[in-house]
Amino acid sequence: MDVSPERRLRGKVNFITWKREFEREAKAHDVLDLFTGDKEILEKPQKEDYIDDDDDKDGITIASTQKTLKNFHANTLRYTIDYNNWKSNRDSLRTANKLLNAWLCESICIKIEAAKHAKEAYDIIIARYKINNERARDELLSEMRKLNIENCVDVTEYLNKLRRFRSDLAGVDYKLTDGLYVTALLDGLDNKKWASFKDKWDTIRAIQLDANPDAAPSIDLLEERLHNKALTKQRREDEKRKQDKAKTKANVRTDPYPSFYSTKEEDRNQVKCNACSKTGHTKVTCWKLHPEKTPRALKDRIQSQTNNKGGSRFTKPADSTTIGDMAAFVAADVVDFKTKLDATTSIDA
Repeated sequence: MDVSPERRLRGKVNFITWKREFEREAKAHDVLDLFTGDKEILEKPQKEDYIDDDDDKDGITIASTQKTLKNFHANTLRYTIDYNNWKSNRDSLRTANKLLNAWLCESICIKIEAAKHAKEAYDIIIARYKINNERARDELLSEMRKLNIENCVDVTEYLNKLRRFRSDLAGVDYKLTDGLYVTALLDGLDNKKWASFKDKWDTIRAIQLDANPDAAPSIDLLEERLHNKALTKQRREDEKRKQDKAKTKANVRTDPYPSFYSTKEEDRNQVKCNACSKTGHTKVTCWKLHPEKTPRALKDRIQSQTNNKGGSRFTKPADSTTIGDMAAFVAADVVDFKTKLDATTSIDA
């Protein structure tokens, strides 16, 4: 019997909910009557109590012998029946003990160790942790207001928790009307994700009240529409997930050098070429080993700058510029070109 820690009895804070869930579980195991006292806890029958000691002092006769045999068979049958009943009762009591211990936290189990059996332990728990109806009602209503569908796995779990609150409130003499139940259900829905659903329900409710001002809200209709809306949202999310997955597969590039294109920018900095000793690419994509892979735009730019250096700048008349100035200018231009070339190589790689 594995019970989650939040469902075990921790004290007065969760006594009402625990009592309802525990009694339901005990009823499922057919031991609830032992806890409520409707079923008596039997003592083990003793054989001595079933032996007839009434000896015939006048002597043994045929009649007395027949009577003795008749009583013996009757007593044996009665003992067998009582023993079987006690054995069945003992097995039920063992099941009740295991069930009760599984539904209690360790500190409470220590407090009831002195109890002889499950019924006595259960009575101790009821006497110690039972709270009055007013306090139980306030705590249940406060917890119900905090309930939100976002904290539940799905709509089914959300509705089940609301039904449990309604059942617990009925156990403390508080009737949660259909109107209050519907209000609590709608308050637990997120305004952003369920705004359209709330608007549609308000429209339906307005039509009902217009036809009959005293009409109670249809809980079955509301829960059914809530389930349908949840299924629709789940279906849309699944379709969107499939579409995104298909787009991701379609966007995967099939280049002959996937290690160059598919690598992220931050991962490229960790790659180093063994041919040119530069980072950002490998030998497969190195322009030094494979000049044909150099982009045409970069080739044209290099060729243009080379032509300018070899012709136009040296043939320029040196009216106001000395030969030393021109040499310094050309040297600076070469350094600038190398810097740009390294930067371009790193970016393209």
